Amino acid sequence: MHGPKLSAENFEAEIAQLIREVTELNDRQEKLRSDAVREQELLTSLDHQIRMADEALKAYNSDAAWIRNGGGKPLVCPTCHAEHEKPFLDLLRFAEDARVLRELAARLRDDASTVRARCQKAFRDLATLNESYLGISRMLDTKKGELKFRDVVGGIGAESALAAFDAERQQLQGAIDEAVLAVDKLDETMKELRAIKRTKAILSDFRDFYAAGRVALKLPSIDVSKMKLAGRPDLSGSGGPRSLLAYYAAIWRTAHGSNATYDIPVVIDSPNQQAQDDINLPAVLEFIAKDLPDDIQLIVGLETSTQFPFDYELHLERKYSVLIEEEWDITYGMVEPLLQAMYANLLAQPASVTQESRASGA
Repeated sequence: MHGPKLSAENFEAEIAQLIREVTELNDRQEKLRSDAVREQELLTSLDHQIRMADEALKAYNSDAAWIRNGGGKPLVCPTCHAEHEKPFLDLLRFAEDARVLRELAARLRDDASTVRARCQKAFRDLATLNESYLGISRMLDTKKGELKFRDVVGGIGAESALAAFDAERQQLQGAIDEAVLAVDKLDETMKELRAIKRTKAILSDFRDFYAAGRVALKLPSIDVSKMKLAGRPDLSGSGGPRSLLAYYAAIWRTAHGSNATYDIPVVIDSPNQQAQDDINLPAVLEFIAKDLPDDIQLIVGLETSTQFPFDYELHLERKYSVLIEEEWDITYGMVEPLLQAMYANLLAQPASVTQESRASGA
């Protein structure tokens, strides 16, 4: 046999050394490319700002020349023809603005020069890296017996790549299988939610609640047999707000009923705003206090006191203020534990349970 004798240990060590060097070169190249792109973007931005500053200075020079040539004559508005005096202080401020703009343009140019130098250095470093890659390429072409480094490294890379692809394929297939099962389960849930029988039951509940609400709010009875959930009433006069209250109350009670999947917090802001319907106000307040679901979260804003009981009353005494600064600590002490408990409950639920509850709520 001709040629140099091979040492498996040395050959393996040389291959490992080559792999380390290529990996280091790749990491450094990636960093240099990132730096070069970032510096190039910054340089483009600085050049744009410099052009804008120069344009503003040109406009100032033109305006300043016009003001100086105008002498002591007052400025006349071309639209309303009003005359405006030219205080000297305004002219000084105008000049000061130009001075600041010039300094800004100068600083921008200095910054651009610095960034341009860094950008050029990054490109030079990339060129140096290319020389290192060429050196490694020549080394890979070196023969050791009947083999070349390039053949061995390529074989190792191919085996590693195939193994990595196979592992990734198995991982993806597992994720796909889980996703397919989850989608199938969600499809079944959606079919149950969209079942015709359930839809009819929900619509029937809504119509019954709306009809009862109209009666309780002293509104004339109407035929609700064809009313849709999206059919928001459009009634003028004093009956308008009451019909809307009956409509939304029917939605709230339906969403809170036996076919519901979630609760809805309710806020009613001033049901008798500016005392527009004092006659029917007692019926409205009684409806709010007694006919809405008992365990919903309800907030009502009233301009006057009421005889109907609510769990808690808060009297606002400062105009335009619900939360006042002096009561911040007390309010925070009340709300913070509730927030912490809510977040802890959400974090304690498994992801699958959370996703299912969201799907059911949809």
